[in-house]
Amino acid sequence: MKKLLIMAMIGGVSVAAHAQTTFTQVWRLDTVNGGGPAWFLGDVARTIRSATHHVPSDNILVLERAAKIINLRKLNPVTGAEVAGSPYQALDLTAASSTTKGTFVGNTIDTDDANVIYFCNLTVAVDRVTGEPFIVYRMADASTAPTVAYEVSTLTTPATPAEFAKTRFGDTLQVVGTGTGTEIYAGGSWGAGYTDATDVRDLLKLTTVDGLNFTLAANYNLSDAVVDFGTVSANRLGLAVMGTGASADVWGDASGLLAIPRKYNLATNLTTDRLDTTVFPLGTGHTGLGLTTVGSSKFLVSAPGAYTASGPYGAPWNLDDAQKSYVFDVTNAAAPTLVGQTEKLGLFAGTTAAPTTNIWHTNPDGTSAVFFDNTRNNFGVVLVNNSISMHNFGSASVQDWNLF
Repeated sequence: MKKLLIMAMIGGVSVAAHAQTTFTQVWRLDTVNGGGPAWFLGDVARTIRSATHHVPSDNILVLERAAKIINLRKLNPVTGAEVAGSPYQALDLTAASSTTKGTFVGNTIDTDDANVIYFCNLTVAVDRVTGEPFIVYRMADASTAPTVAYEVSTLTTPATPAEFAKTRFGDTLQVVGTGTGTEIYAGGSWGAGYTDATDVRDLLKLTTVDGLNFTLAANYNLSDAVVDFGTVSANRLGLAVMGTGASADVWGDASGLLAIPRKYNLATNLTTDRLDTTVFPLGTGHTGLGLTTVGSSKFLVSAPGAYTASGPYGAPWNLDDAQKSYVFDVTNAAAPTLVGQTEKLGLFAGTTAAPTTNIWHTNPDGTSAVFFDNTRNNFGVVLVNNSISMHNFGSASVQDWNLF
């Protein structure tokens, strides 16, 4: 289980008894037109989708997504500056057809609990005709060529039709456990050319017997007890998993007007626990998710995504609220508590000169991601076309987080 090895609750103080905290921003990288690094584009290329902290190298690994060549940008976790040995070219498929390896050959990255690195491609339609597969790659460390941990071109489901084609995979990826106990979760959604949502597999679970090669252990068609997902998907835009097996906590964020974080019961394929916008300032614009623990408490971190009009859970709050990341105590998933938020993270991401103030850019994809630097009690947020930022949870000496 991924944990923040930080402060414990003192004297049984409840988070709910404290005012919301604004977490300290440690560093931030804007897109190149906003003064950031040349590799962080802010146009339609959307070159950066996710990142992870690799403990052995103590680097933040930022995955550059592209059609042919995958680079890992290695950043100093304290400053955000690029370090020696960056970029590391993890994959070069220039000699291969991009249609056989995905729309992006690398899209989303994560590490397991032993810091083995995994990343996956993005396929907008797993198709037995074109042969475009969904692929998960494994890297033993941050400077070793990847191997294929899992690849599939079709999925067999219990229902008709037997060939499960055209599903989109790779927008979300979470890896938990270690060795032969490693589990990989990947979110799925409607793909290109899909006309029937009956067999949409919202979530895949992969397991392994040797720690190297993975097979499909389960696939899920998730639903919501309040509002049916309909033509949107359960967790295309956000997925956060902590723990393994039957005790795993799995939170997801749907696309479209159902971009509301909710906890899934994988035994029933049904969710009844969620963050309701009548209580929390999420609107329908929060997508990327992350889960961690502090002592015996569980916390969910959300990241901003597309800012949209009112959805089935109520209208969004103001634009300033929509630009922030939020931290919730979800120890009791049925009654989550808002702990605090970051500063505004959205920045204009067009191709013109950078503005002097934060201006929210409505990302048409609405994609974002959350990752953790457990060594320093920090959490990071990636906003496609906007920014990469690191924030501090707080400590016993710097009580930014009101747990004391």
